[in-house]
Order: sequence, then C-alpha cells, then structure tokens
Amino acid sequence: MDPMIQTKRAAAGAPRFAGEAGAARPTLLADALIELMQPSHTGLSQRYKAASQICSQWAQILPPELAQHCRVVDVSAGIITVEADSPSYLYELRISSQQLVQYLRQGCPSAKVTAMKVILAR
Repeated sequence: MDPMIQTKRAAAGAPRFAGEAGAARPTLLADALIELMQPSHTGLSQRYKAASQICSQWAQILPPELAQHCRVVDVSAGIITVEADSPSYLYELRISSQQLVQYLRQGCPSAKVTAMKVILAR
C-alpha cells in the first residue's frame, strides 16, 4: 500500500489491515466468546443464565407428549418464543400460555418472563 495512504488512514484512526505494521492480531472466535462470558460482561452472562434457567424449567413444566413437539427458540426482553411442529400443538401452547408464563415466573424469577410467543415450525 502507498505510504502516503497509510499515513492518512492512520491519522484518521482507520483500522489497520492485517498485513500492515502495527495491525492487531486476529482474535479467535473461541477467545472472543470466552471474553464475552467473563464477569466484566455481566449483561450477557446474566442473559445466558436466564435463558438456560428458562430452558431447564421448560422441560420440567411441560407434559412429555407436548415437550416432544415444541422447543424454546428465543428469550428476549422478557418474551419467550416457542416453536411448535404442528398447528394442533401450537394451539395447545397458545391456550396454555398464561399458565406456562406463570410457572416460568415462579421457577426462574430472575428471567423476568412477561409473555410467550408461539410460532409454527417451518
């Protein structure tokens, strides 16, 4: 690369390319994930812990027959999204959603579940 362009880019605070002198070493994905799970990133680790608790609780509160046909696919902003593999199980989950949310609130209060969204698997 032209030294003049490198100087202008450096002065502007632009990131360096891997081949340039002083460029940062690439970060491995595993290293980045481990860093994100450290206590310094409490928001992410708490969210992961809450999602884990919800999934564990979910397996305990559902009847085995129903559990075989649905799964938790997302937990975000207090809303748990559940995927059902057929319209009949989707309907069953929807009519039970208030009670299921109540069980989840009791079983894992730190997750702060407020609602359940049920979707049909594709």
